[in-house]
Amino acid sequence: MSRSELDTNLRVVVDDPQKVVMSMHGATKRFYSSLEASIGRPARVADCFLAWEKELRVGILEMTRAEINDAATWRRAHTTAVNYVREWFEIPASFEFTVKLRRAIRGM
Repeated sequence: MSRSELDTNLRVVVDDPQKVVMSMHGATKRFYSSLEASIGRPARVADCFLAWEKELRVGILEMTRAEINDAATWRRAHTTAVNYVREWFEIPASFEFTVKLRRAIRGM
């Protein structure tokens, strides 16, 4: 999977949108870079993301140990990436970061 197959949407949730001045492209690029630095290649990022989504849907009792570990890896990497981008772009805590895959991953 290439980086272009991942789609990061940085959804902004603020009271006063006029206070928001930042480059969404730059924030997205740094967000991806941080995820990959924490997790690894894009396919591995996707695996961890999908495990986290599964955890939200069905809970850990329906997951393998590997999926549980991948979900935990995603949570740590996502938190790191969000904090990194917030600091770099001085984004307030009221902003929400949402990650979505553009297409289904074969075998999942």
